[in-house]
Amino acid sequence: ELAAGVIPQYFLDANGEVTVPITDLYTSATDNCSVTVSAGGATSGGQETLNLGFAGGNGNFGTFFTINALEDITVDSFDANMQAGSPVDVVVYYKEGTHVGFETDQSAWTLVGEAPGTAPNGEGVPTPLDLDMGVEIGNGQTGSFYVTAEVLNGGFAYTNGTGVGNIWASDDNLEMLEGTAVGGFFTGSLFQPRVFNGNIIYSVGGGGTTTDLTFTCEDVGIVDVVVTATDSSGNETSCVTQLEIIDNIAPVLVCQDIDLSIGEDGTVTLDPMDLLDMDNTVEACGLDIVTADITQFDCSDIGSEVEVTVFVEDVNGNIASCTAMVTIVDTVAPVVTCPDDLLVDPEPNGLYTLEDFIASGEASAVDNCSEDVTLTQTPAPGTQLGVGTYTITITAEDEFGNVGTC
Repeated sequence: ELAAGVIPQYFLDANGEVTVPITDLYTSATDNCSVTVSAGGATSGGQETLNLGFAGGNGNFGTFFTINALEDITVDSFDANMQAGSPVDVVVYYKEGTHVGFETDQSAWTLVGEAPGTAPNGEGVPTPLDLDMGVEIGNGQTGSFYVTAEVLNGGFAYTNGTGVGNIWASDDNLEMLEGTAVGGFFTGSLFQPRVFNGNIIYSVGGGGTTTDLTFTCEDVGIVDVVVTATDSSGNETSCVTQLEIIDNIAPVLVCQDIDLSIGEDGTVTLDPMDLLDMDNTVEACGLDIVTADITQFDCSDIGSEVEVTVFVEDVNGNIASCTAMVTIVDTVAPVVTCPDDLLVDPEPNGLYTLEDFIASGEASAVDNCSEDVTLTQTPAPGTQLGVGTYTITITAEDEFGNVGTC
């Protein structure tokens, strides 16, 4: 059986995963024998039911009883025998060991199940509490339950027993012992022996769910899951349930300050991704859109520190932003042009007086941002050179210290 109505929603965590218990996929799976439920690789262990009877005959507001485990068992829920009336806010408490002597000591008990607004089906028939307690009791161990209503707004039908601690019902896996009732919620006179009427719903082993289903970023949206119930003879029944997997976690962005160098054309376009510290930015499902409020810079921005805001949208529409400081720099050297190599004759004295290639305009330089470029010649103009081969170097330096040569 599946619960009708709104499709349940499950939200991915920061790692892009969500775990869904297989028991969330169906409301009940019943058979005349034990039944195993599976879905998407998850398996709910064979669930057993111990019938305690629905004879009734008397009424109270709750009953204590003890279970002896003959195997490792996990008690998941109960069906109760409830008197007809208004909805009841049922609560279930548990303690290890016997309940005897602890009926009015609430501090000894732990709340393990709540079924608010339970509508009684009337005496003689089960009223499912649909709990998911997962109370494990090891082989040879004893545990006790108190099924009641914290506010005494309804009655449970019970049966008189023969003696507290006597075995009332059993199977190969557990024994249920006769118990006690009290007049109020953990208070009032004791009434004993009393027997809780209904069913104990449990599984053998370390838990009703051996494997949960895990959904990831790839599953975002409506997911169809086939749920299959198989009895001990191999008979199967399947149904389809739907889940909605949602990613509502915005990226956790970490921005980093950078230096951005002007290009050879005197401009530069910022790539907003360069402002994200991806080693420390957290986004499980991936980024889709990354933009910034300022992306274009030119030579007039050199030396400025500009605050830039980065805006991000992940693949599922969650948005975030962060800011970084961008320092605009010029690292492009001037482009220097030299004259072609020269073959010259010495003067009568056997020397050649080096000319000024800069003054003659034969050597020049252009820069992406600086109009005034400082040019120097080495060896200096006027240097006298003897017969031989010499390298003449023209050096250009812009106002930001970038140097080019030829």
